[in-house]
Amino acid sequence: ETEQMPLSSPTLDSSSDSSPPHPSSPPQSTPSVSLPSPRSPVLSGSGSPPEQEKDQPKQEIQDSESHKRELEELEREEREIEELEREEREMEELEKQEREREEREREEREREVREREEREREELEMEELEREEREREEREREEREREERRREQEKKKREQEERKKEENEKKEKEKQEKQEKEEKEKEEEKE
Repeated sequence: ETEQMPLSSPTLDSSSDSSPPHPSSPPQSTPSVSLPSPRSPVLSGSGSPPEQEKDQPKQEIQDSESHKRELEELEREEREIEELEREEREMEELEKQEREREEREREEREREVREREEREREELEMEELEREEREREEREREEREREERRREQEKKKREQEERKKEENEKKEKEKQEKQEKEEKEKEEEKE
């Protein structure tokens, strides 16, 4: 029995020493190892097992620090990813705002163009109406003037005809009177 203990004990120690915990796993407690019996003469004369037990806490500390560094690295990467995603969202939001601003400006320009064209169209229509009104008034004025001239000419014509008629009547009357006078004188001479 005492001869088998040294053989089994180093084997357990070396196996626990050669297979450290996985770096990504949380720190593990010191593996439970069956300590050799105090009555084993081989363990008391050998210095190897105590050295392995002495190095084991150092290995655990190193594993814990390595795991801590990995966690910190993962957290740093996560923060960087979150920061990148945040920047991307901000950039997308800025681009969206810029597109909306450009769209509003475009709509505003189009609205101004439509309003200007509408004003110009209304002005042209108003000018056309005014021109037509002036032309209508001018035609009416000319028509009134022609009518006035026509009436004036008719009046003059009637007056002329009236005067001519009066003249003719006067002449005819004078002629008749003269003739009557002559006849009367002839009658008197006969008597």
